[in-house]
Amino acid sequence: MMVQGWRTVGRGGGVAVALAAAALSAGPTHAQAPGPHLGPTLTSPVEISTCLCLEREIATRQAELTVYRNVYDGLGQAIREAVLAIDRERPLVNVDDPAAVDGFRRRLDELDAMKARRDQVALPDYQAAVASYSERVAQYTQACSGRALDPRLAEQVRQTLSCRSGP
Repeated sequence: MMVQGWRTVGRGGGVAVALAAAALSAGPTHAQAPGPHLGPTLTSPVEISTCLCLEREIATRQAELTVYRNVYDGLGQAIREAVLAIDRERPLVNVDDPAAVDGFRRRLDELDAMKARRDQVALPDYQAAVASYSERVAQYTQACSGRALDPRLAEQVRQTLSCRSGP
């Protein structure tokens, strides 16, 4: 952390986001582009429906993850822009003018509020989305990765597929 006057500028969220990005880059390829088939072909309608539903869940959770990542990244960009603007304004504030000082303090308070929203809302939401996505990818990897689906049976299962949504 860096201390500037009475304000504290934190940088802790970046590590968690970097870890989340690493999890993303490793995960989706299992569900989206399975590698060579290493295990036996799945011929059970239950197993096939499980894999098809997990594929749907992964796609849904990846979309949710993108939304949360965009919110987090958007707040990060807004914070960076606000910091630059404040740094430009700081030397220009007339300390003898109470209105100018109050206006500058208001901008500092707005910056603190954005940082709090990023750290206390956007980051935990993003981390939860990463965990949820990673959980589904792990389930898919365990049950389905490297195993081909019987094409004829998979098509029959798709026609009546009903997936329960879960946590």
